[in-house]
Amino acid sequence: MSITIKNLHKDLPEDQLHEAKGFTTASNNTYLKKNHEGSSEWLSEYWLQPVKGVVSGSSAPPSESSGDRYILTGSSFHSDWDSPSQHEIVEFNGTSWVGQAAVDGMRVVTLDGDSVYYFNTAWNQVTDANTDTTYAISAVDSGDDAIIRLTAGGSGSGTDDVTLVAGSNITITPSGDNITIAAADADTTYSAGDGLDLSTTTFSIDAKANGGLVIESTELAVDLGASSITGTLAVGDGGTGATTLTANGVLIGNGTSAITSVDMSTKGHILIGDGSGNPQMLAIGSDDQVLTADSSEATGVKWADASGGGGGATTMNGLTDITTTSDQSIFIMTGGHGNAPVTGTLSTAADNIAIGNNALDAITSADYNIAIGLDAGTALTTSAMNVMIGRGAGAKVSTGTGRNVLIGGYDAGGEITTETDNVCIGYEAGAALTSSNNVAIGYGAGKANSTAGCNTFVGNNAGVGATGQQNVAIGYLAANSASFSGNFNIAIGSQRQDFTSGTGNVEIGQGHSTTGTTTGSYNVAIGYLTGVSAADSNQIAIGNDIDTDGANKIRLGNASIATCNIQTDWTIDSDERIKDNIQDSALGLDFINALRPVTFTKKHPADWDEAILEKRYKSGGSQYDDDADEIIRDEFDSTSVIDGLIAQEVKSAMDNLGVNFSGWSADKKGKQGVQYAALVVPLIKAVQELSSKVEALENA
Repeated sequence: MSITIKNLHKDLPEDQLHEAKGFTTASNNTYLKKNHEGSSEWLSEYWLQPVKGVVSGSSAPPSESSGDRYILTGSSFHSDWDSPSQHEIVEFNGTSWVGQAAVDGMRVVTLDGDSVYYFNTAWNQVTDANTDTTYAISAVDSGDDAIIRLTAGGSGSGTDDVTLVAGSNITITPSGDNITIAAADADTTYSAGDGLDLSTTTFSIDAKANGGLVIESTELAVDLGASSITGTLAVGDGGTGATTLTANGVLIGNGTSAITSVDMSTKGHILIGDGSGNPQMLAIGSDDQVLTADSSEATGVKWADASGGGGGATTMNGLTDITTTSDQSIFIMTGGHGNAPVTGTLSTAADNIAIGNNALDAITSADYNIAIGLDAGTALTTSAMNVMIGRGAGAKVSTGTGRNVLIGGYDAGGEITTETDNVCIGYEAGAALTSSNNVAIGYGAGKANSTAGCNTFVGNNAGVGATGQQNVAIGYLAANSASFSGNFNIAIGSQRQDFTSGTGNVEIGQGHSTTGTTTGSYNVAIGYLTGVSAADSNQIAIGNDIDTDGANKIRLGNASIATCNIQTDWTIDSDERIKDNIQDSALGLDFINALRPVTFTKKHPADWDEAILEKRYKSGGSQYDDDADEIIRDEFDSTSVIDGLIAQEVKSAMDNLGVNFSGWSADKKGKQGVQYAALVVPLIKAVQELSSKVEALENA
């Protein structure tokens, strides 16, 4: 094959081409050109103006005439070079040296000896040693100025391959009728960049045993508009091929045999392998048949009737791991997956449902039971009307009346055997129960309760530690003390968790008081964070975040309460039959005269002394911001003028007169109070004393 090169960059300055005339060896990224003498030359695509030579940068410039150009070597530079960088090409502009950084692929010739240098991380001189290379010829332009670029592709000998690489397109116009690309090596590769276009030509390949046409990651398109492909197409290892294709068919083969065309036009036919020869055609089966595996068949499968013949069951009872009985019972997989269900004698058992391995596997005569889950109701024989759902739910229920509902992910009512009428719903709800008539709903609800009955625990861990009877705990963590042995208690509200051994207590409201009931009995606490004295009994506390401080006391509301409206006056029991040690009162005119009536306004309870400050204004209280560590002041009437007494002055009058007055009191914090209604008695006595004096004066 010959290549004709014409009209090559005629506009390049002739002096540049002339200086390259001695360059006969091609290198990376070079162009083939004609110089003004008509000789072919190679020229770098990064071709530079010629230089006067290659000099060491540490020496002064050999000359400094305008236009002088040098290649600098070394890493240290003489000051006259005007601070260049390593490998730069410098040019003197008449005043100073100006540098141009070198990049890979640059080529330059010298004026003094026709030497050529190229740059590849460093400047290298082109010598005969650089000729042992494989090249690629590519077109990089079009029209009158078209050029051919020769690119080195690797090392080798003069017999190396020449690869045509298309930048955009390569057109080869032969001088004769044919283009022949021949290679001596059997593993020669012919590569087309974006495709191989064969127009009005014949393309022949001598496909040898270890050669042929290889197409990777691309497409082979054949236009049959004006041509045809004749003969057979051999596919596979020695296959003889097929010359025609059956309509609506497929081609099949098994390696060394002939390719066969198989008709696939019949509806429902299936092409299937037989493990040895060519794939076989399996005809469509009859209506309602199913395709089932059968090792005795050549293809390993066959069409079979749905009932029997390997086609599967048409009723639930036809399944291996399901059993139904004439009395409406159904047992599914109680003997494990794929095994026949395991049950007891089923002599008179009716209306039972069991699903899961070992579920109701011992049942004999029990009725109306539902057991779903591994080991659910596994010990049940005669107990009836139980619902057991979940792993191990009701696993120990056996005999007795039954009527238990046990639902949970694990161990709900797991210890119940003969007990009745229990409801346990939730993980470990009522897990230890061995009594009857209990309700435990929620994670861990009533978990510790065993022998005590008639309890109701609803909520996460409600009554989790309860062991007493007839208790009610409703709400998250309600009555969840670790040890709660009391009886007849009611706790309603989130985290009402105070009870331990007390009896007959009622606590309603969210949260627990810091002094909530533990061992005390018969107490009532109603309200947010409201409680009573922990170990005392017979207390009533109603309001927001308040406490009583001892037995037999009532506290209604906190100190922010300003008004208490009722429709009738309080009636105090005063029957003689409930009194003892009756004596005349010593409190009279002297006591009344010792008292000082005053008027005052109330101080906001948040401003009280620390010793008597209500707990709601302390850390953890309802009127305290723990994050900000400060009191939250609530609305309070601090302007109304009130008539009354000073409790400390009342106590002083008592001490001075040596008398006791039941209307004065002090709580455990030392906060003093006065019962104004109790002043009626000394006032009556004082009036009587005044009447006596008036009468004496009148009679004098």
